Amino acid sequence: FDADLVSIENLDGFTPSGRPRHRRRVEGTVTYYDGDLLLYLQDNSTGIQVQLNDPATLQIGDRVEVSGFIDTSRYLAGLRGAVVRRIGEHESPRPVPMTIAQIMESHRGFQAGQPTTLTSCDGQLIELTGRLLDFAVGTPPQPHRLEIDCGDAVATAFLSTGARKLSPGTEVRVTGIAKLTFSPPGADARLATLDRVDLLLRDGNDIAVVSRPSWWTPQRT
Repeated sequence: FDADLVSIENLDGFTPSGRPRHRRRVEGTVTYYDGDLLLYLQDNSTGIQVQLNDPATLQIGDRVEVSGFIDTSRYLAGLRGAVVRRIGEHESPRPVPMTIAQIMESHRGFQAGQPTTLTSCDGQLIELTGRLLDFAVGTPPQPHRLEIDCGDAVATAFLSTGARKLSPGTEVRVTGIAKLTFSPPGADARLATLDRVDLLLRDGNDIAVVSRPSWWTPQRT
């Protein structure tokens, strides 16, 4: 924890000497923790993925310091080989309501090389609303899988524990960590393009039922 403290927004910012090989230290609020080695931190509107060396005792909303090495295995940088320590409590960030179209459009200008002030929602706590298409119950360690029609695209939400199975057609509002998947850059020098948006849910409370489908179905008829 003697490493230089940088903001999450500037974790992998440009430097004339290139990407540092030493540890970097950040502060943030825990928005997701799987109880093992996967952690998400957020500060203001920027979130990052952190891979810990060892499990820790953490709660959603804890304010922590994390020291680790820059991880570029994903399109947007995070930290790996990290150690964490709790420095206090902090109110958990409020999820930002979004649509898939908004997310895709915000990345389209960046992909086309146009001037932009893009701050990607990858790793950020967001909220999506849509109609449940399917609820596949997972067998541990596999998570439950929810396919949600958000009107402009289908998103997949993953939940490890604590949910009652819902019927297809249920209107839901889900809160979770945005996990964006990008295709690799093309051979014609195009930048990577955004392919899909998934959500990592923390527990069953991240699923709010907006309305239930009619009991009267063709099968019951």
